[in-house]
Amino acid sequence: MAKATFIPAMAVCAWIVLGAALLLGSFGIKVCVTIAFSTLVFCGGWVVAVRWCSLIESENMWLNIHRSHLPLPRDQHEKIISCIQLSSSNERQDRRVTGSSIIDEQLQGVVTLVVRDFVLNWYNHLSHHQAFICQLHRTVQHSMIVLANRCKNMDWVGYLTTRLVDDIACHLRLFREARSAARGKASSEELIDHFFAREAEKEKDICRDEVCLKPDAEKDYLSDLVETILYYILPPEDFSNAPLCAAVVEILVSSVIMPVVSLISDPDYINTLIIWACTDIPITSELFVNVIKTTSNLEELDAIRSLVVKEMANLRSQDSGGRDEGTEVKQQLGSLEFARRVIDNRVNRIDKGSETDSLGLPMNLDYRHLARGKLFQLPLEAILKNSLTLDHFLNYMASINAQHYINLYLNIECWRTAVNERLCALELERLQHLEESEAQGSGMTMPDLCHDHFSAHDLSSHKEEAEMIYEQYLSEKASPRVAMDDSIVKRLILRMRSEKVTETWFDEVQTALFMTLQEAELFLPAFRR
Repeated sequence: MAKATFIPAMAVCAWIVLGAALLLGSFGIKVCVTIAFSTLVFCGGWVVAVRWCSLIESENMWLNIHRSHLPLPRDQHEKIISCIQLSSSNERQDRRVTGSSIIDEQLQGVVTLVVRDFVLNWYNHLSHHQAFICQLHRTVQHSMIVLANRCKNMDWVGYLTTRLVDDIACHLRLFREARSAARGKASSEELIDHFFAREAEKEKDICRDEVCLKPDAEKDYLSDLVETILYYILPPEDFSNAPLCAAVVEILVSSVIMPVVSLISDPDYINTLIIWACTDIPITSELFVNVIKTTSNLEELDAIRSLVVKEMANLRSQDSGGRDEGTEVKQQLGSLEFARRVIDNRVNRIDKGSETDSLGLPMNLDYRHLARGKLFQLPLEAILKNSLTLDHFLNYMASINAQHYINLYLNIECWRTAVNERLCALELERLQHLEESEAQGSGMTMPDLCHDHFSAHDLSSHKEEAEMIYEQYLSEKASPRVAMDDSIVKRLILRMRSEKVTETWFDEVQTALFMTLQEAELFLPAFRR
């Protein structure tokens, strides 16, 4: 049986070999390989086509069997969309940032207004889905929390009392030097050139003229600054998203920071702030007349004069001739006529070229020659208590890089005043508690009540402020450090570590500092010269 099956198989193989040999001998090996490859490709394509047709037919059969032919009602579409939006809007967010509900509400209101004005106006044209807005709120929330934590760790007392004051004083000093170099009659461009030239001399290798004068350079600088800040406050996955980071930088720089800088640099806005700050201060007639006498702006004088003349014409037209009303109108007309004469006199002085200072005195007056060397010498105590003389003394000390001496003296004085007020308030409260205890008959003695009351009101905040003053000006790590006798500093450290908080902690330091300011040749004597 096996032999009978084997013989036909051998015959088939023999015929196949014979046919292959005939094809190879007749057409060659290249043609044979081409025919074999074409046959293989044809079979593969046929299999793929059959598979594709079968797959389509199977999907149609599945749809016909497992799905209904009835369409979904129209109201169901709206219901599904409303459910999706409701689920996304109901997602609760933790809106705490600083821990104070009042501050957090104001911050959230600002964020909502910023998103409404700078994001929704273009995002609503793209999509109405709220997922992006929710994610944006979460990112801003995280950034504000990080920024609030970093602000809490910052030494605001040292910055606000030292660095910021020094920067403002340096800026004003540069402006005064530039105006003096321009001799008061130069154009605004020349004044700007003198200002930045002085800045380059003071700062050595730093000049901010391009950032301040060129809008493109200003935008690039602000973009780099915002990107650096975003690196510290944004979540890593959001900062690594380049399109999102670029959009946030562009929105903050172009729509928030630069318009705010332009707004606060506008003279009209500054005048509005000054007027708002002076709403509670009564403007007297004497103050108004003094302003007219000291101003040198002809445009302002002409505008005030036109308003005065207009008001005088209006009062003359309203004069009805009554006895009481006539007296009041005549008084107002007399005051306006006096103001008009003051304006005309000031305009005539400016036209004749007679320059005066802020007090109405000639600028080129030689006071030493006038007093023949017998000028009154202000004591240091009077200089430190008067705001005008203190401002000039601070400018002088800053010019010799010794303003930290004045800053230490003023900080000690402020600290002493704060501690004294706190102790007086505690004493008043103690006396009130004592009266209440006597009225109620509780039987508490004076020492017990004093101990209980002062232990309930800790003065640790004032102690921390004293330690900060020491670290900032008197410690070995202070930069710049106030030169002081080591024995005085050591006694101060001993008091802070062993004694209770009293307003006399810095008395010895302040006395030594006062003597240094008064007797050191570089300080008060040089300032007087």
